[in-house]
Amino acid sequence: LLSVPSRGELREFVSFAGPAFFALLGKVVSFSSMTYAAAGAGTSALAAHQVVLQLFFFFCKFGDSVSSTAQTFLPAAIAANDYQSVRATVRRCLAMAFTLGLVDSLLAGVIPLFGASIFTTDPAVVAKMRSITPLLCTSLLFHATVMSLEGVLFACRSTVWLAASYVSTTALFTSSMYIARGRGVGIMTVWWTLFAYQMIRLVQFGVGVAVEWFRGAGRVRP
Repeated sequence: LLSVPSRGELREFVSFAGPAFFALLGKVVSFSSMTYAAAGAGTSALAAHQVVLQLFFFFCKFGDSVSSTAQTFLPAAIAANDYQSVRATVRRCLAMAFTLGLVDSLLAGVIPLFGASIFTTDPAVVAKMRSITPLLCTSLLFHATVMSLEGVLFACRSTVWLAASYVSTTALFTSSMYIARGRGVGIMTVWWTLFAYQMIRLVQFGVGVAVEWFRGAGRVRP
């Protein structure tokens, strides 16, 4: 039977769904603004950007799975006040994330360097694809770790920190892309900005987990 949720149930739902919404919206807006900025660098640059960005999205999925893993296994240990298991699980997730990031970055880098002809035979597009390959690799190297930390924060219900992080990084990243488009910067600048975006999220989420861990502000503490 269907029933109207109570205020308490709605409040609890919104407290979790709200930050998740901001996280998803922030990612969509940020990556869309990348394409907007890349379009200002010319047809060849946009074509190269689209191919490399799709590679980035493909390999991101492996890193995203670590976030789901943290959100699956941590809540039970947190609810049981088993902080030793919480600590062990977080460490395993981070180790798995770094390993996945390393493998992803290596595999993703091989494709534009040695298999660009799969996507295009245009020499100009191939050259631009290869020029941004190092930034593709470095962005993917840390992506799984970023997502692992995000999963830990979701599991800890550190939702205010997540929402604030995504609102601030999305505003900063999107405004940077619009400025880049207005100034007609090259495709390298667009991808350097993506790398900076990954590093900012890594620091933000790392600080959030450290706050939960060491201060006992949330459920994860030694």
